[in-house]
Amino acid sequence: MSSTPLITPTSSSSDPSVSVPSLPSTSSSKLQGYDLYRSLGSPRHVLAPMVDASELAWRIFSRTPVAAASKGKEKEEQNVELASSSSSPSSSIPPAAELCYTPMINAKFFGDLDIKNSKIVSAFDLVTADEGSEDPFPGFGVSDRPLIAQFCANDPDSLLASAKRIQHRCDAVDLNLGCPQGIAKKGMYGAFLMEDWDLIFKLVNILHVNLDIPVTAKFRVFDTTEKTVEYALMLERAGAQILTCHGRTREMKGHNTGLADWEKIRAVKQAVKVPVFANGNVLYYEDIQKCLDFTGCDGVMSAEGNLYNPSLFLPPPFEHSPVVPLAHRYLDVVASLESNTLPSAIKGHLFKIFGKTLEREDMREVRDKFSRGFPPGPRTDGRGARLVEGWRVLIDEVADIILAHIATLPPSPPDSLASEPSSPWPVPKHFPLDPITGLRIVPFWLSQPHTRPLATPLSDDASVDPSSTTQPNSLHCSSSTLTNPCTNLSATLCETSSCLTHCRLRGARASPSESGYPSEAEIAAMDAKALKALKTKEWEGFGCESHEAKVRARKEAKVMKNADRNAKKREKALAAAAEREAGKGKGKGKGKGGQAAGGKKRKGKGGSGSEGEGPVLAVKEGVVAKKGKGEEDVVVEGVVVVAAEEEEEEMAAATA
Repeated sequence: MSSTPLITPTSSSSDPSVSVPSLPSTSSSKLQGYDLYRSLGSPRHVLAPMVDASELAWRIFSRTPVAAASKGKEKEEQNVELASSSSSPSSSIPPAAELCYTPMINAKFFGDLDIKNSKIVSAFDLVTADEGSEDPFPGFGVSDRPLIAQFCANDPDSLLASAKRIQHRCDAVDLNLGCPQGIAKKGMYGAFLMEDWDLIFKLVNILHVNLDIPVTAKFRVFDTTEKTVEYALMLERAGAQILTCHGRTREMKGHNTGLADWEKIRAVKQAVKVPVFANGNVLYYEDIQKCLDFTGCDGVMSAEGNLYNPSLFLPPPFEHSPVVPLAHRYLDVVASLESNTLPSAIKGHLFKIFGKTLEREDMREVRDKFSRGFPPGPRTDGRGARLVEGWRVLIDEVADIILAHIATLPPSPPDSLASEPSSPWPVPKHFPLDPITGLRIVPFWLSQPHTRPLATPLSDDASVDPSSTTQPNSLHCSSSTLTNPCTNLSATLCETSSCLTHCRLRGARASPSESGYPSEAEIAAMDAKALKALKTKEWEGFGCESHEAKVRARKEAKVMKNADRNAKKREKALAAAAEREAGKGKGKGKGKGGQAAGGKKRKGKGGSGSEGEGPVLAVKEGVVAKKGKGEEDVVVEGVVVVAAEEEEEEMAAATA
């Protein structure tokens, strides 16, 4: 039980239908709802909380990823001038991320450990004055505010203690109710609290009642719109002053990640009175307005989209900015900070910024260097400076390869470029569309979203106007059946749970009827097959080459592993038989309860002895040979050791 004041719901049941009272703030000076939203600057572009990714350096960089010119070496000053439509200074470039969240902080340890403890410093540096500072950082013109600090927790008291420790360095505290990863399941936090509404109410409410700053919450949707709306209303009644709705369920992660459901986000926005941020399905700058128009939300939050394209929140011509200057800009921020940036975070960010660039064959050697990374160098003028010099050398190698490639291209007409003609990084005004995926074809030296390839072509009647920034394939899937072809750019998981990478059930029109689309019976059969595959992770027969290749590779590896084990087992059994034949064995078996070959005792009926390893179902003539999972029966001198029935079944299933 919590020893700190809080207002509890009227019932201890976690039933969504339970009525929870509306709760006034205990402090008249604490900002609520839209007063809080306006105090944050009415943000429309929000950087998501990301573990090991939304650290201080990335937050500062995401607020101002583009500058008129990069700092650094003379070579950089010549080569990393950013493309822009004019030679105007960086002050004319609009802000990118307008509100940032910290990485998720685990309240279990944050409230108790010394502030100099490495776990504390890596989560939120309370030793230096950088994190949460309201003073602009020199050279970048932005501060670390507005800022919301996110916590994960399953104990109200520890959450409150941790939040109090940081409340003077941020504008609000957010409760993570959306993390779907295995570590969250093991620690019982994030999305794995979704069934315990009473506990969630207490976690939100204890912060609402006892903190000096407001509390917000970020959550994932349920399978039904009705339950999702009830969930949001419960969070609002508990005291959450801003809600962020991620339009995916807890199960939609990793390879199961698919389209976020804007319909459910819109339903949440229409039901609550507090501001709502939408999360999911934003690949391009124009998608931000599409999302706001469709859902009616107050802002759009981006996570992965921002990591791969830090200039996502900037309008054209800055939306697709040259990756080399972006990388140097991020390292500029890292080098300028007194607080520490983890080397793993730097490596991860650079890999994503150069995502498409490093996929090229001519980048293989430098890609290998990226994967090895760099240990910190000697400390110079700041903690961050020693982390970046090796990376700058690598980025210069990337720049040389890119510039050599650009030099081989025919010159572009000046009126076709959004960049200055003198810029080393040409940025076209318009991007053609890939006829297969419907995605923009962006030069590899420019930032762009990370997407998986789709097999679904655009519909035959889709007209593509190269001068238009609006793509014919909307991010939001308006069709809930297979009666229409799917032209979604991120249709990695449609309503039928089809192939998670290529969405073949819609696009390939498997077993099409005479009308060109599957019949209702065919749809039902494909749905059943897809749902079964989703549970068993067996994707053969779906037409997805990459998934089928992985399935075959896993099976082949398992067969080879078992074959190797069987060979070793046979060797061991034969050696034991040879020892017995020569009279060198230490304990020849004498029936039930006697000793096993090699001197090891094994229990039998009426006998005693230590248990050996490996399951044994039948033993003849007192000779025991152990058998591991998935191995063949071993025959030694006519003695057969039989595996347990369930192991045979598992082996058969694995090699079917």
